[in-house]
Amino acid sequence: MPVSLFFPIVTTPPPKMMPISQTPLRRHAAHRPIQNIAGHRALRTPTPRAILDREIQKAGAERADAMQSTTTPVAAPPPSRRAALLLSLFAAAAVATAPPKALAFLSSSRAVSAVSILPGLRPDPLSYDANDPRLREAANALQLALNAESLGEEERLWTEVISRFEPFLKNVSSPADSQDPYSDSAPAPWAPEIVSRAYGNRGNARVRAGRADEALKDLDRAIELAPWAVDPVLNRGVVLENSGRLEEAARDYRAVIEATGGKDASPFNNLGNVFILEATKLEATGKEEDAKKARQIYREAAASFGKAVALAPSFSFAAANRAVALFAAGDDDAAALKELKRLNRRFPNFDEARAAAAGILWSSGERAEAEGEWSRVDDPRYKDTKWLKDERHWPPRLVEAATALLEVRAVR
Repeated sequence: MPVSLFFPIVTTPPPKMMPISQTPLRRHAAHRPIQNIAGHRALRTPTPRAILDREIQKAGAERADAMQSTTTPVAAPPPSRRAALLLSLFAAAAVATAPPKALAFLSSSRAVSAVSILPGLRPDPLSYDANDPRLREAANALQLALNAESLGEEERLWTEVISRFEPFLKNVSSPADSQDPYSDSAPAPWAPEIVSRAYGNRGNARVRAGRADEALKDLDRAIELAPWAVDPVLNRGVVLENSGRLEEAARDYRAVIEATGGKDASPFNNLGNVFILEATKLEATGKEEDAKKARQIYREAAASFGKAVALAPSFSFAAANRAVALFAAGDDDAAALKELKRLNRRFPNFDEARAAAAGILWSSGERAEAEGEWSRVDDPRYKDTKWLKDERHWPPRLVEAATALLEVRAVR
């Protein structure tokens, strides 16, 4: 994560063909999302947003909540023309994208350091000169890269943004050029914001290309340039998680939770996914002591998913995750099934929730109902128990139930 800041989570049906993972990389001011394979089941649709998370006040003017990633946006007074222009330069256009191809586990060896996100350092966009042609050029370059039609083109365009505007970093606090206030040597207080986003988004492109260490290097640079931004940290957590570096991923997710005051659903969902992976690894040892530890970790996962759902009731994948974690812990199968049925009523084509409900029903002896639910699962991957275990990362108890159901159906 990581993040993605933030676009609100909107009420939208899950995609018909479920991607493998659930944690998208968030755009740093509209990062292209990627997904990891760590048993994740969350995909969100980005909406336009400004990049800043604090109140923007100028001469008692407007309020803009630009970081409401977990709640429905609240109506605010219309911004002044100047504020609207400045914010529009940093707002991400909504992009309709198909779910990206899911990633296999990545291999990464680059060391990363713990970070403390410092929201108080975030600059005020209203302090930027809206007439600065360099800023307009930068905003146009960002939008062009966001609209790239291929992964290679996207990486190339982000590299061009970096090459063009990174030299401006030395001008952030340089004295003004009285001859030409917009020369390449003139102050450019917006440069860290622009270049950080470019590095963050190029990192997202590189991880989607399977180059985890290069991605981590870019995300580290984005974090260095914009220590107030949560997106690069959240996205770095996703890369680390995909690389199996769960402790480091969890550390980044917790940093985002702290920086956002626990008001962002995404890091809670991502942290729950880490818990699921940790618990399934423990269960795989076959030791009774580890099985007990795993059940406790599943409970922690359910609690983390529950926080995500409480913050964003429309976050359907977090709700499905919570139900799966509850079933894995073995504490309340009825509650898990109730939640999945609710999701299925709301989103009839939500294959993840329907397949999980079928498994739970089979486990509880409701065979006819289980088969009825399973017959409505269209995604063929759910018929592959190896995929369920090794790529979808369902907990063993749910995989066993699905396996038993599939075996009976296979002999008919």
